[in-house]
Amino acid sequence: MNKRTRMLKSIKQQLGAELRRVRQEKGLTIEEVAQIAGINSGKVINKFEEGKGGKLFFVFRLIEIYGKCLSIKLVE
Repeated sequence: MNKRTRMLKSIKQQLGAELRRVRQEKGLTIEEVAQIAGINSGKVINKFEEGKGGKLFFVFRLIEIYGKCLSIKLVE
């Protein structure tokens, strides 16, 4: 695995962990969020939270559902 691939995997995992934290903080189940987002299966939400991909549109939809904003900070 090259450096770029490792970096992207790390970003997905961090974003997924944060999405899970916010969902749990709001007291929502995966199934409830899937229903609100118009997604047929909670498995899709679970994949996001595990950092295993998914369409970027749905990530932004989850951020909207959770009432959050996305901030990206580049660091050394």
